[in-house]
Amino acid sequence: MSLSVEKNLRKAQSHLKAGEFAEAETLYKAILLKFPKNKKAIEGYQRVNSGVTAHKSPSFEPPQDQIQALLRLYHKRQFQDLFANAENLARQCPNSVLIYNILGMANASLQNSEAAIWNFQQAINAKPDYAESHYNLGISLQTIGKIDAAISSFQRAIKIKPDHFASRMYDDLMTFWYAHYGDRIYQLDYDQLTVKQEDETIKLIDHIGLDWESVCLSPHKNKRGVHTASQQQVRKEVYTGSSSQWRKFEPFLGGVFDGLSGPSTRSLET
Repeated sequence: MSLSVEKNLRKAQSHLKAGEFAEAETLYKAILLKFPKNKKAIEGYQRVNSGVTAHKSPSFEPPQDQIQALLRLYHKRQFQDLFANAENLARQCPNSVLIYNILGMANASLQNSEAAIWNFQQAINAKPDYAESHYNLGISLQTIGKIDAAISSFQRAIKIKPDHFASRMYDDLMTFWYAHYGDRIYQLDYDQLTVKQEDETIKLIDHIGLDWESVCLSPHKNKRGVHTASQQQVRKEVYTGSSSQWRKFEPFLGGVFDGLSGPSTRSLET
């Protein structure tokens, strides 16, 4: 551990003992920006949070042009400059939601999932109703296999901004699965299946590596037991006419399905 880190840890501890919570928090955050796994800084920061709830300095953000400058560095993947500039800004604005969210996105892009998770958690600590950080946290948790925790984060994001995140979650989840198992995923157009049943079924059977049998065109004649919600539907022949029935309710949905009409273009909201 470098001398400057030790020095800052000692200063933070002195501030903490003196009840100077804001000063201690600023130092611990500065250390954790560079060394997110520093155990002493993590423990110190937790002590600050446990005793400072009523005294915590309010969240405030740097000027918009500085945030935009960070985003430009992010888009250009100039992460070294981004981290240096963000660290300087964080000293001035230690409770900035936007800085931590951008740092999290940068770390996620570099596959530094643990650091990204810590960044998003700091953004949420500063502003618990900031939906973007809940959503981004879910993506990072999903990446390291913490699926239950990821789902909880997605649910919180959707609860805060239901229309915005419902479609984004679907798109990003599918992007994730295609990236990992794209060769094993078969995309079937149900409308095409109802119109060209034989052609589409042959392609599906070929994809999963089974031999073709004509009975594949008559799934409704299969006598096996079905214990799902579609148990009545599967006893009927493939039919057309149901795909557009949801449009009766379209005026009441507030555009919630609009984001599903094309590829995901996740915005970098700040």
